[in-house]
Amino acid sequence: MKRKLRKLFHCAFTIALPLSLNLTSAAWAQPSQWRSFSTADGLGDVEVYTIFESATQGLWFGTRHGATRFDGLWKNFTQSHGLSNDRVFAIAEDDAMNLWFGTAKGVSRYAEGKFYDGPAALAADTVWVIAKDQHGKLWFGTNSHGVYCYAPNDFVNPARHYTMSDGLAGNSVKAIWFDKTGDLWFGTSETGVSRLDTSGAWTTFNNANTNGQLASDRITDIFGDLEGRLWVATIGGGVSRFENNIWSKGPAQIFKNVFALTQDWDRNLWFATEQYVYRYDGVSQVDAFTPNEGLIHETVLNVLQDGYGNMWFATRYAGVSRYDGSWRSFLAGQKVKALAKDHAGDLWFGLDSRGVYRYDQQQKKLESIDCLGLNNRRVQALEVDAEGTVWIGTFGGGVVSVNARGCTSYMAPSPLPENNVFAILEDREENLWFGTFQKGVVRYNRKKAEWKTFNTDSGLVHNQVQAIHQDRSGDLWFGTLAGLSRFNGREWQNFKSASMNSAGYYNILCAGEDSAGSLWFGTNGAGLLKYENGALSWITTEEGLVNNTIHAILYDDSKKRFWFGTEHGVSRWSIADGQWRVFTPGASGLAHEIVKSILLDQILKYDARTGRTDTTLNFWFGTLDGVSRYIGESIPPETFILPPKPELFSIASPAFIVNGRDNVSLPNELSYSYELWQLRQDGSKERVMEQGQISNSNTLAIQTALPNGEFELAVQALDTDKNLDPTPARHRFKTDITPPVVAISAPRPEAYVAGDVAILGVIADEDLEPSAIQFEYRNEDSNEWRHDRLTRFWNASSESQTDTLALWHSGALPNGAYRLRLQARDKLSHASSTEIIVHVDSLFAIADLGERGGIMQSRLPAVEIYLPPGALDKPYRLMINSLLARDRRQAFGKKAIAGFKISVTGEDETPRLQEEKLGTITIRHPGIVQTKEAQRHLVLLQVPANGAYGQARLGGTPDYEQHRITAPFYAFGDFFVIDSLAQGPGALGPELTTLRCRPRIFSTNGGSPNHTDVLFPAREGGVVTMRVYNAAGRLVRELRTEALPAGEHALAWDGRNENHEPCVSGLYIIGVKTTGREMFETVVIVNK
Repeated sequence: MKRKLRKLFHCAFTIALPLSLNLTSAAWAQPSQWRSFSTADGLGDVEVYTIFESATQGLWFGTRHGATRFDGLWKNFTQSHGLSNDRVFAIAEDDAMNLWFGTAKGVSRYAEGKFYDGPAALAADTVWVIAKDQHGKLWFGTNSHGVYCYAPNDFVNPARHYTMSDGLAGNSVKAIWFDKTGDLWFGTSETGVSRLDTSGAWTTFNNANTNGQLASDRITDIFGDLEGRLWVATIGGGVSRFENNIWSKGPAQIFKNVFALTQDWDRNLWFATEQYVYRYDGVSQVDAFTPNEGLIHETVLNVLQDGYGNMWFATRYAGVSRYDGSWRSFLAGQKVKALAKDHAGDLWFGLDSRGVYRYDQQQKKLESIDCLGLNNRRVQALEVDAEGTVWIGTFGGGVVSVNARGCTSYMAPSPLPENNVFAILEDREENLWFGTFQKGVVRYNRKKAEWKTFNTDSGLVHNQVQAIHQDRSGDLWFGTLAGLSRFNGREWQNFKSASMNSAGYYNILCAGEDSAGSLWFGTNGAGLLKYENGALSWITTEEGLVNNTIHAILYDDSKKRFWFGTEHGVSRWSIADGQWRVFTPGASGLAHEIVKSILLDQILKYDARTGRTDTTLNFWFGTLDGVSRYIGESIPPETFILPPKPELFSIASPAFIVNGRDNVSLPNELSYSYELWQLRQDGSKERVMEQGQISNSNTLAIQTALPNGEFELAVQALDTDKNLDPTPARHRFKTDITPPVVAISAPRPEAYVAGDVAILGVIADEDLEPSAIQFEYRNEDSNEWRHDRLTRFWNASSESQTDTLALWHSGALPNGAYRLRLQARDKLSHASSTEIIVHVDSLFAIADLGERGGIMQSRLPAVEIYLPPGALDKPYRLMINSLLARDRRQAFGKKAIAGFKISVTGEDETPRLQEEKLGTITIRHPGIVQTKEAQRHLVLLQVPANGAYGQARLGGTPDYEQHRITAPFYAFGDFFVIDSLAQGPGALGPELTTLRCRPRIFSTNGGSPNHTDVLFPAREGGVVTMRVYNAAGRLVRELRTEALPAGEHALAWDGRNENHEPCVSGLYIIGVKTTGREMFETVVIVNK
């Protein structure tokens, strides 16, 4: 039968006088288990009436000056935030996760970050208590109007309202409780307790009709425990208990003025009183917690256990105290030498002068095991065998076994060689080994009922055996006063003092083994001896041990940690990171600095907060002043990403504040791991930032510059016991680091407009602030921006606008140049704007001309077009627009004086004039003046329907006095007034006559064709320059400049820019220049 428990082997010889045992002594808590909070931390006031833990919103404290929330950060809410009154006496949460606050003037509801008024019927009264029943209804106990009940969806009309006229004992109700049978209990401030049973019958209980067993009629709280008992807290009478329809008084040790009570996970009852807080085990043990132990003030008004097991105490004058309960001590004044756990889960404590005690963890009962006079014996060792029998080794009393059949004593001279036993072990063959004071080690073969002694004559290094251990290979190790022996069942191997330590230390007190199979031995003054792969090494205080005398060794395989009980507290060593931690009486709840034994008790516990079943590690330490229990925390911490945590960031590297709560580790002892993911539109996500760590800080700064997009941050807290929160705190957010896109697509820049002008364009941003969109205009001769004469068409709630943005009523404005400006801002204050210049012309530059021909005019400057009859084959709508100065410069440099586009609207192809039906165009411009250097000429650049981009010299007749020039034309397009002798890319000459590109559409990213050939003839040899421009006239690439002979030429362009990078899709202009002349043709790049 396999053993269920492997205990720590320990042994030491200590002679001490018997001490009296006081089982009712309080298990005084140590300072490290306490932490207090006041206004300096963020609490609203030091007078705290109530404590409540929300399912989703942290801890709340009702104070004299508002409600304070603690979710890692402190925040106080008062009347200025919407509370009905600053004095908050009660807090509850409904099924919709809304919080309710009972105040000195009615009730407030807190939902989605805002406060709302509660039921009007409660507004003028003080609300002492709020309770939620199993149906989700809320019950409110008031100061003078009894009890109100409201259904979850109707807080106008009460579902029930009970007063004294209905049967309530009094109208001032301070406590409400719903018991397991469905009965309702109400505690009143002066007149006792009322019960409303499921049949609708009322019963009143008071001091008089319970023969004084209801200790007082002044009720402050009612609570039903897990055992089905009802507890009533009173002023002046302590607590009373109602069980099996019988009233009785509670523990007399509790102070008479009790304000609140609750029950913890271990089924202990806690009472908050005017003098201290008390813990009652439900049977007999009462422990008082006072300011001496860490309580911030003696008057405690409320008590609560949070989801981590911490106890919170609200005091009247000093704030709140938190007690984590991680340490608890028993058997004060007793020397506890040995510890063990039996198969039923009960713990056994071996006392050096008072025998053995068994602790029932379920019933919380501690009892002495008195059989065969055991309670008069000095217990040194405990072992539980495979059958569940407990073996007890004593000093002077031999060995006693205890099981369901009774007690059996084993004494010298037979079967034991002596009555002093320091160590006991059951090996894997179910043999029992007993280490004695002077007679070696004894083996008991239970199957054969044989006893055999091994001593120095057999090969043992010394006859005083203080520790026994069996390694994973099955060999037995015996720690003695003078060295170490190893026995494989046939042969002995000894490690004596000379081979162990040059200082002569050889006293082995305990032994243990780690998961790698290395053996560890604690010595008396020499530190730790490690045996690994046949080699010995030492660990002492120089490496981190708190003391070099080691009485007990325990290895926790779940955490890969060693625990060493020493003469000066406990040292904990983590194999993974080599970190040491020390537990001493002054810095923890350890009862005494000399630790003789250690036991690990693993308990499965359901955590209501998370819905998980976690393994709780309880470490028990036998000391010279009782036994101490430490909840070696295995319940993981909880992680928070604290507000403010925006869902939208205007920066590429946002930062967050993170925090955690833990049952043992302090906030500054937690570290955090994190991951960052980018969320895709298809529902997938991609890790942006690998898992990282932050320690000793709660600021998490994203170092990676994030693009615009949606992200998810996951953070996990890690406590000092290496427990990682399995449910990371997550926060989704978006980054928007770019301003809105704003553009005006019509009218075109430098266009001539009149009347009502439709402003077309786009305003786009995922987080646009619609109210920040602004359209305005001003005359170029004025600095005043105006907002009148505008009709807006954009939707104030939309995040994107296209098409018609506004209608500008320009008809009544004076002719002239106007600047139009469109501005937009997103929710993160990124702003964008765009401006264009247009010309208001009262002679509208749009005309319908047909077969009869006609005249079309525009002003500023004037353009006149004449078409003779028959020039057009059908009616067309013509439009004149000025070409921007920058367009002129990009096309022809400084030679271009003026430029206009004459276009046809509503047609797929630009019509040509009928043959021999030329039109005439007259352009007036102040720049048309006579110079000595040259006369002016007109040049027509057109984009016919076939897409070719060529140029034709029209010449022209100038009239310098009128600053005009007139020329015939045969096609619509762009017209420029050009200085024919000016230097620049537009200089004209006779050599170049034609220019063609074949093909005119190609691709640069794998399509076919992948280049274009530029074809042109040269009449004479000379230098030829070929350049490529984009549609805006900017130079993309100079392909070559070289001398070419006369004849036809073909030059290739592969669609790449100066950096040999593929050009994007679009229209490009290829120019070929010879001496005095340059011609252009367009090509189109289309990439997939």
